[in-house]
Amino acid sequence: MNQARNPRDQGKNGSPVPPRRGGGRSRGGPARPGGPARPGGPPRTDGTARGPAVRAARRRRNLWALSAVVGVVVVVAALVGFGLSSGGGGGSGTPRSPIPADVSDHLSHVPVSTLVGASSRVGVLNPAQALQGPALTSKGKPELLYIGAEFCPVCATERWPMLVALSQFGRFSHLSQTHSAVKEGDIATVTFYGSTYSSPYLTFTPVETTTNQPSGSYYKTLETPTSDQSALWYRLEGNPQSPTFPFIDIAGKYMLLTSQYPEQVVAGHSFATIAGSIGSNDNTIGADVDASAAGLVKYICAATGQQPAATCQAVAGVNAPVSHGSTSG
Repeated sequence: MNQARNPRDQGKNGSPVPPRRGGGRSRGGPARPGGPARPGGPPRTDGTARGPAVRAARRRRNLWALSAVVGVVVVVAALVGFGLSSGGGGGSGTPRSPIPADVSDHLSHVPVSTLVGASSRVGVLNPAQALQGPALTSKGKPELLYIGAEFCPVCATERWPMLVALSQFGRFSHLSQTHSAVKEGDIATVTFYGSTYSSPYLTFTPVETTTNQPSGSYYKTLETPTSDQSALWYRLEGNPQSPTFPFIDIAGKYMLLTSQYPEQVVAGHSFATIAGSIGSNDNTIGADVDASAAGLVKYICAATGQQPAATCQAVAGVNAPVSHGSTSG
């Protein structure tokens, strides 16, 4: 049911182990003094019976050498097979891993003043689209619904400011790090799969539809939106036959269908580099992520009734562009 934005083919299979080149060296050669010119010649004539013994010893050495070669080939083949089965050879490696506690703490406590400062440095962000229709709520609070996929590079780009912004209203636990699929930019990011979020102001509902692991011509299924979520997604996105990622509905007031800043900003950088840049506006990564987070905070404040008051007052003047169309919520 879910389709990717411009889905690409599955990654290539790993290269097979190259064949061994050539055979063993010829065992023929000049005769040793007192010995035959080659194996199979007449028996030695020096009064001993060592000829058959020597040939038997050679056969044993040959068998040991062949056994060693076979053993090496088996081990290499096993390692190659393991690499392919675990996503190597053109796959995407491990889908996700824990975020170190100090890094998670850093990303969850970027001061709102830092976000505001970044907004004054970044001139252009992709706008959210204003929605006209009923409010989106869950558990008695405004709901932010996110539908994405771990393979998706645009989702990978936008999850960074989403984490920073939502942390101004509540707290995450059990966050993991991942990356978009190798053939989709291999962008380091966080994933909301398996995480929990608590806030007195809003409900955050993430749906990560697939992993970053190829499966046939697409990616392995991870989570499936409910029928109501799918209906909302298809209707607002406007392409029910092939809806795109990400889909972010902020309480029925605003919608984002792309990242706020270019994915090229974070492409090619490690998770540690991106995470360390956030909250430091003297570099492009930090400034773009922080400014995008400031815009998201402002959108969310419109849904929470400007609560918490201190945070929402701080972002009142930040750059949070909005496009106005005829889309109904």
